[in-house]
Amino acid sequence: MYKMKILIFIILFLLSNASSHYIGHPIVWERIPQFEVKTRVVSFLRTNDIANCFEYEEDNEHLYLKCWSDNKLLNVEINIDKRDGGGGIYI
Repeated sequence: MYKMKILIFIILFLLSNASSHYIGHPIVWERIPQFEVKTRVVSFLRTNDIANCFEYEEDNEHLYLKCWSDNKLLNVEINIDKRDGGGGIYI
């Protein structure tokens, strides 16, 4: 019974932690014209001065970058989430 309570607590914590990112922040999704996604992603990387990187491709859905920018080490993740209703690509 104790293990079940711990498991339920962990699940609730993870769910609340995942959804709290957007609480209080209205989100307006802007359409990127078809075939312009690559251009938009490159623009985002250039704007944030992300150019000096090492990569680790975990699988076809997860790319991790360690990048040096403005004398700081940055972690950049590109994840493809294929879940129904909430999935997407996270950068």
